[in-house]
Amino acid sequence: MELKRNECPYCGAKIQFPEEGDFFCEYCDGAISLPKKEVPNPPAAPPPPTPAMYERNCPTCNGSIYFNSLTPGTTTKCTHCGEYVTITRKEETAPPKEQTPQKPAPPKFSPKSYSTTLFLCIFLGWFGFHRFYVGKTISGLLYLFTVGGFGYGNIIDIFLILSKKFTDADGLLVCQN
Repeated sequence: MELKRNECPYCGAKIQFPEEGDFFCEYCDGAISLPKKEVPNPPAAPPPPTPAMYERNCPTCNGSIYFNSLTPGTTTKCTHCGEYVTITRKEETAPPKEQTPQKPAPPKFSPKSYSTTLFLCIFLGWFGFHRFYVGKTISGLLYLFTVGGFGYGNIIDIFLILSKKFTDADGLLVCQN
């Protein structure tokens, strides 16, 4: 039996229908059942991420999607738009690579001779000749006018050359023959 709005199906009296549910006609006490309105279900909230889940964005609606694994071929349904999303790229499965620290480059060595620098420092270092030889002109002049930095600078240079820590004007180690 089809219901007309505002009419009782039994007696035809004009009545006010409620929005939904069962009620009785005021005039004839006839039982009237109205069909329930269907309420659309709200979209389900995405599951909360767990440590074993991976989050990606849906290519259709850009909503968050959670995958249990990132293996190519894994499919899940987007809870926002209902599209099925499949992981297709292999690079998504690999964790980001940590950059390994670069090994420091081996120190570069001066083309100046170690033995010549040591010889000049021991015998003529009081006058800064070893510093002129490796290209350190300004400190060579200081050694020349202060007699090897009052003797202390020359002794320090001898130990630096022997320990192979002495550098030339370009900062390169003087330690090879």
